[in-house]
Amino acid sequence: MRAGFRKLPGKAAFLLEKPALSLNLSYLEIAGQQLSTMTESPFLIALAASVGVPIVDGKVILQPAIGVGWLTGIEVSDQLKILIRNFQLRKNWQQRQMVNKDNSRILSIAFHHVFRNPEDLSGGPEKSRLPSVLLTTIGWQDQVTIPANVEMRSIIIIVHADYLSQLVAPDADSDLLQAITSADRPILFEELFSPRIQEAANELLQANVPPALEKMFYRSKADELIYLFLAELLKRKEPVIKALNIADAKMIYQVRDKILDCSSSAPPIKELASFAGMSEAKLQRLFKQVFGSTIYAYYQSARMREAARLIREQRLTVSEVGYRLGYSNMSHFTRFFETHIGIKPKKFALSNK
Repeated sequence: MRAGFRKLPGKAAFLLEKPALSLNLSYLEIAGQQLSTMTESPFLIALAASVGVPIVDGKVILQPAIGVGWLTGIEVSDQLKILIRNFQLRKNWQQRQMVNKDNSRILSIAFHHVFRNPEDLSGGPEKSRLPSVLLTTIGWQDQVTIPANVEMRSIIIIVHADYLSQLVAPDADSDLLQAITSADRPILFEELFSPRIQEAANELLQANVPPALEKMFYRSKADELIYLFLAELLKRKEPVIKALNIADAKMIYQVRDKILDCSSSAPPIKELASFAGMSEAKLQRLFKQVFGSTIYAYYQSARMREAARLIREQRLTVSEVGYRLGYSNMSHFTRFFETHIGIKPKKFALSNK
């Protein structure tokens, strides 16, 4: 199997159907399975037979008419599941989700753009592949959309709030952790990847462990990724936890994309507020609530992560990367890089040769 995966007793088949149909299996349906092994589900077996999508070595391989790539899943327990996606659809897909008391406390922790194929197919803007972790309550949106011609390369940990509660100290003095483990309100938090998150994700994807220890391994890696993400969240100073509606969330992401479209400097707050149709105060509050930093700090952090990617993947020199990102003063570039990546760019380049 690709990515070194072996088939577990609890490995799930997440199925796509023929182009004339819609995707029939939503995250809520995946997360809500209560069977001991999801591959034994009569529903999934019947679905696979009816749509004619093959399951090969525990992976669902997309047919050319649907797209290119594959999906796979691992059921560690009835409260912890891992979905791995590496595909690109030819048509937009939408799925409505029904929320009830049984699945309202299920969380999705999605590690997006966590791995990159040597043959990047989309050729799209780098902002569309900025590695990040997104935490949401699954039932927050009543409709899930996967756009066409966009690479979906991610590890998604689907976890019940009760499972997280067992991992966190019951007397933890953190409003963030309490909001996450209680899951009593819609939440949306996103963080850019830290180097350690990328390393742990790579270890999960490249795993080749004895079959008898696989469930133990995947539980430990899921716990590690959750820990690393929560540790990043806890670095937020005076985190904002207020109600956030779908329309505002979508607009904040449009603002984020507008920021990342700028090569030399972030647009003025006044311009962004006008674009979003919000007051400057509301825009800055919502942006900080979702991304954990000011607009300017997020912009600089995203640029430095792009700089790290160019050094690591394209083997550009530090000077070439600095100039490409608009820095004429390399000392300024070095200072920003070390602030956001935690290491000087030359040392980072040497460690990634």
